Amino acid sequence: MAEFISNVAMIAALYFMVAIVLPKKIMFFFPENLQKRKYAILGMFVAFILGAIAYSNTDEGMTASSNAEKEQKENIAGSKEWYDKLISVASRDSAQLSRFKVLDEEINKADVNGIGFYINQYDNYKTYDNGVDSMKLYYDANERLSSLRHYCVKRRAEIMEKAKPKLRKRYIKALGNKLWEDDIEVKGNGKTITFIGGVFAANRNIKDFEDKVEDTLKKLGFKKVIYKWVDADVEYTYYNL
Repeated sequence: MAEFISNVAMIAALYFMVAIVLPKKIMFFFPENLQKRKYAILGMFVAFILGAIAYSNTDEGMTASSNAEKEQKENIAGSKEWYDKLISVASRDSAQLSRFKVLDEEINKADVNGIGFYINQYDNYKTYDNGVDSMKLYYDANERLSSLRHYCVKRRAEIMEKAKPKLRKRYIKALGNKLWEDDIEVKGNGKTITFIGGVFAANRNIKDFEDKVEDTLKKLGFKKVIYKWVDADVEYTYYNL
């Protein structure tokens, strides 16, 4: 329907333009009445506007339909469109990883939120080395995609291996500064982190605190977390991460 309206409007618009140039010849069927001719030309102008809108809607509809069809094909595992989409994403990710450098000055200035952002940013690339067993046949079947995936896995591991020890060290200091107001001291050594504070005399407080920090501690590569209510406490609670 929109296409029909568009075609009619285009014809009317053409007539409108000719009427402007040759009003007497092209508008012969109207009485010699200037006012009526103005109305006629105005009507054609409105028709032109409606036609333009209809044409635009038709074009947008065709574009939306085309995009929907493309998206549908991209979601069909193994299709050319599906592979093209994965290769495009993997190419972008590999380029980003290749440019990345671990900068000590940036890490040494980071606060707790900054460290969390740093870790989460590179967690986005875990899809290349986690949870791809069901996709292995598809990855291996495409040489380009397989090569990109292996590069992303290797490069991400190199970055995190270099960055994590520095991030853990900075995290201990940054978190200690943040928790100082809550009378909680933070210490660490290697992959072990220790929280010391009177609040940890209660097991419920330990559990609540652990629930909040566990995910971040794991991402940073800590393997053990200790909770003490005083530094000299020999009977303390700990979790292996």
